[in-house]
Amino acid sequence: RLAQIMDGIRAAEDLLDAAGVSGRLRSVLTAQWGYHGSLPGDASAVMQCLIHGHFGRGAWYPVGGSKSLASALLPWFFSEGFLADPAARGRTLRGLAQSVARVPAVSLERSVAGLAEWSGSRQADLAGISVPTLVIAAGEDLLTPAAGAIAEAIPGAQLLTVSGAGHAVALEAPEAVNGALAAHFERSGGAG
Repeated sequence: RLAQIMDGIRAAEDLLDAAGVSGRLRSVLTAQWGYHGSLPGDASAVMQCLIHGHFGRGAWYPVGGSKSLASALLPWFFSEGFLADPAARGRTLRGLAQSVARVPAVSLERSVAGLAEWSGSRQADLAGISVPTLVIAAGEDLLTPAAGAIAEAIPGAQLLTVSGAGHAVALEAPEAVNGALAAHFERSGGAG
């Protein structure tokens, strides 16, 4: 029955509607919306279920919910220079918190498992790439520090290192990234 109810449902509010939950029970079941940073109409139904299960087993959720998770991720994705600007930091924190709140836990688990399995295991395949390739690296990238080695392993690859940028280089330095991509496509005739 649960699988039938969950089919095609994305938001917690939709799940409650499909299950016929209303009144006080609905209020109780949506009281945790603040833990994942989204209103029930926007919150992932799966995330809402996970939070209920989490609390139901006597566990806790980080104070601040998705905002605290996003705060912990910021220094991994963005450079110190970018985060030093209070306005940029605030905008980015709000956007990342909203994104984190919408990602089902199973997606995060699969992503981490895939990265762990792939990491370093496909290095030999890079030599087989035969199209014009541009590798864009960030000078302060904590997550992909070996971008230069990736470029070296791909025959004829060009490497652009954007100094002062973190892993989210396209967000921190869009002009540099877009300019490099446009030039690369121009040089390669649109391939690559």
